[in-house]
Amino acid sequence: MSDRSVCASIPNELIRMGANLGVSPVRLTESIGLSHEDLSDPYGRIEYGSALGLWMKLSSARPKLPLGLHLAHSTRGWGALALAAYHARTGFEALKLLCDYSGSISSHGKIIWDIEGESVVVSIVHVSEVEDLAFPIDYSLAILSQLLLVGFSPRELERVSFKHRAMGSIDSYRDRFGVAVNFSESLSALWIKKEILEAPRENVDPQIPLFLKAHLEQSISRLPIHRKSFRQVLKEELNGLVRDRTFAVETLASRLGMSVRSLQRKAREENVIVSIAIDEAKKELALALLSDPILSVAMIADQLEYADERSFSRAFIRWTGMSPAQWRRGNR
Repeated sequence: MSDRSVCASIPNELIRMGANLGVSPVRLTESIGLSHEDLSDPYGRIEYGSALGLWMKLSSARPKLPLGLHLAHSTRGWGALALAAYHARTGFEALKLLCDYSGSISSHGKIIWDIEGESVVVSIVHVSEVEDLAFPIDYSLAILSQLLLVGFSPRELERVSFKHRAMGSIDSYRDRFGVAVNFSESLSALWIKKEILEAPRENVDPQIPLFLKAHLEQSISRLPIHRKSFRQVLKEELNGLVRDRTFAVETLASRLGMSVRSLQRKAREENVIVSIAIDEAKKELALALLSDPILSVAMIADQLEYADERSFSRAFIRWTGMSPAQWRRGNR
């Protein structure tokens, strides 16, 4: 099992949904190489590729259906985490549980929140394959809205946005979330009033989250990679900037699902200077590109988003004490 996995309860829910839509469970599981044994433990783990394969097979079978919203009619796919969040004493306590233990659902998905004035912004950040497929993001935000608004109407949401286009009728999103939904935005996120998340919930059992935490801790401990530190997550996203050849702090903040201000604040708490971290990422890429004799210094400067070759050369001298041409001659 690689470190890229999801809880088996979600594929189980997808197969159950497929059966309700008239898609053979046997055909679904066999088409992506899963067996009954793979799915028999609801708290086991399934490889990302198999889980994404299920979404794609169902999408092909029911191309006009907003699958993520449809699956979110039940929170069973989130297992113990959903039950713990449902019984939290406040929305904020539920949010903390969801952020702390999101790895029990998906090893690479992140739930991140930030405060904007009197609102709380709760966003989903995932690996590119999942964000490109979009259905799992629809599903996750719809589940989050249920678990954070226990005791409230979905219409208490202030705003909903998605990075992707609508995966079906826009009306189905409006009906699901109770408010207008925006697409092709910079974040996949919910906006909720702080006072709603601060309000005490009625008819909940606060002992249930405490009881379930032990199970959630065990689920997390089974992962090949446990919950990651901010520095680890930052390094991963910086690698993403390198791959995409974009180095704006706004882009980095967006990849982390937070505002630039929140990124700077979190970095200060971890004794990290964001500008230096980005600078180091640019330096590593510069050294790699200079090893390719086909690329001119001007082309490398352009890829690193410098205004011109002279600006890049000044930065390179600051990093290494020599010009790009000197470094290249010494490292042939």
